[in-house]
Parts: sequence; C-alpha cells; structure tokens
Amino acid sequence: MAVVSFVDYTPVPRFDNVAWTSILIEESTSEDGPWTLIDTQAMDPIDPDPSEPIAREFTTDNATMDQGWYRVSFSDPDNNVVRTAPAFHGVPIEWIPSLMDVGAVTLQRTRDHNGIALGTFTDDTRPTDDEVRILIQKAVDDLRPRIGTDIPEDLIQEAQNVASLKTAMYIELTYYSNEIAQNRSPYPEYKALYDEKSATLVNAVAAEEAGLSPTDALSTNWPQYAYPPSDRLYVRPF
Repeated sequence: MAVVSFVDYTPVPRFDNVAWTSILIEESTSEDGPWTLIDTQAMDPIDPDPSEPIAREFTTDNATMDQGWYRVSFSDPDNNVVRTAPAFHGVPIEWIPSLMDVGAVTLQRTRDHNGIALGTFTDDTRPTDDEVRILIQKAVDDLRPRIGTDIPEDLIQEAQNVASLKTAMYIELTYYSNEIAQNRSPYPEYKALYDEKSATLVNAVAAEEAGLSPTDALSTNWPQYAYPPSDRLYVRPF
C-alpha cells in the first residue's frame, strides 16, 4: 500500500441546503480509467453552508501504486455524486507547462465571456482551466516517450514550449474542430511548428544525454537522409 495526500479540493457549491457528506477516492493507471474505488471518507466537518464549501485536505493509505492517476468525488446522503478532474500523483515532471504557458501560445482562446483575452484559462473561458489541464496532460503523455521525464535543465523551458504547442493543437481539435474544417483555425500552423520544434528538442535531449552540447544536436555531424533529386527517368533499361 502507498500513501497519497490531496490538497485544496473544494466541493461544488450547492444551493439546495443539502451538504456533501463523503469523499470517494478512485485510482487508475490511466487518466481515462478504468477506475477502482480505494477509499471512502466521511467529510469532517460537514459544510454548515453548502453554498460556500470549504477547501479540503485529506490522505488515503489505500493506494496501490507509487505513482498513478487519482480521481476524487463528493457524495451526499442521497448518493448524488460530483467528480473532480483526474490528477496524477507521483514523481513530478518539471517540464509540464502551466496554463499561462499554453495561454501565451493560443491567446485568442483565452477570451472570457466579455471577449477579453486573459492570457490564461479560467472558469470563464472555453475551454476552462480544468479542461485545459486535462489536455496538458495528454500533450505531456505524447511527448514523454520521446524525451523522457528527467531532461537536462537548460532544455526544460523549450520542452514546456513544445508541450504548450501540442496542448494548443488539442484545444483546436477538441473545441474548435468546425473552424479547422473551415480553414479558420491555426491548427495547421501549430502542427507545423510542433513538428519542427519537437524534432529539434528530441535531438537536443539526445545530444546532451550523450555528453554533447545542445548545439551539436543541430550540427551537420548528425546523420541526415534525403532522396536523390528526380531526373524524371521512371523507367530505366536495366
């Protein structure tokens, strides 16, 4: 068994004078599940005013993994349940981008209901901050097999930039697919930039881990491949 702690979890406000009474903790090896209920805890204290719930901190010693995905839910006496976004618990990855990192890449998607670009994501943007956090994790999961979790310190910022670009791509695909179909989305530009910068990053990480400088990753000493130019002689008399 492993011990996992949860900090700053606030239940959804309720305006029916019914308070949340229990905390449900689920565990999974994947952000998308399947989920296994590992612990149920009584909320103490119960919110005296359910419309103004207090932030919670709690711990379970029923976890079965040193690192994995956990989902927290709140339930009431009538078995109504509200779930929070899954969160990863384990060794932190230093190059995970922040909401502001992603907002800097896709500023036009950080507009609130008044059309003001916030530069980050909140409950008042589309997508919301919680929805973008899920997409950030997907982008990190895509990049992690290519560069690993523990990369040279001087490349952390660039890894955040690359992961931010991939998150921006997911935002377009998930929330603005109609604009992609109508050629009104920056998705193609994001993809071209991501492909270029991710390839450079992968080479730079490999170079530094091999004891070389980051500049060596971009030098012509690395193998390069190309097809010979076409002479339009498709049929040759061999």
